[in-house]
Amino acid sequence: MKSFLSKLPIFLLFLLLNMGCHRPVERTTKNSEKAEKTTTKASVAILGMLHFVSKNNTVSQEETDQLAFRLAKDLGHEKLYLAYAPVNFDFESAMEFAIQNDQQQLVDSIIRNARELAQNYDRILAEKSLTAALQYLNTEEAIAKNHFGYLLATQIGNEENSIGTEIVGEWYKANLKIYLKIQKLAISEDDRIMVIYGQGHLRILGQLIEDSRDMELIPIEQFLE
Repeated sequence: MKSFLSKLPIFLLFLLLNMGCHRPVERTTKNSEKAEKTTTKASVAILGMLHFVSKNNTVSQEETDQLAFRLAKDLGHEKLYLAYAPVNFDFESAMEFAIQNDQQQLVDSIIRNARELAQNYDRILAEKSLTAALQYLNTEEAIAKNHFGYLLATQIGNEENSIGTEIVGEWYKANLKIYLKIQKLAISEDDRIMVIYGQGHLRILGQLIEDSRDMELIPIEQFLE
């Protein structure tokens, strides 16, 4: 892992814990041949994380302290780059609306889905290791499960108030802004970037990066050893 990451500039992105999860991203370059023409794409690998708990009172529990700054120090990087995009995600108001408008069953489904994801993470962390828990968060199963929570949230509302769809729309808008900032950070086709962000962003950012013509998504699993 270190032999690869030691060559990477690190781009740090922040996220408040949304629906129970968090995520990181990486970028490298790769030559791809198409017919008679060769083009070069910048590549991005994405890693999702949950909340890190600190055993040292001098640092916070945020992933910025627990992973990003420590990793940058170990790899000799002098600078981190912020690519934050605020999101107007008033999930509590949506849940309150659902409870008050006979959608308790939907609320229970959303909570159960998030709890199952967190419980899976906690179980793997307790039985195996932090690396194994992070590997789980970056599986298609875990990514889909987190994203499903947002799809459930879109159903909150009625004919007069589509509050669920509105807040999830804001979530998508924020991810589009994050994606744009990742693009702007890459000034050369030789850039390789590691981005740290919440796991809840994985499905949307991953799709945007895969659809991009100037970036290539690289699986993070190969670096989690």
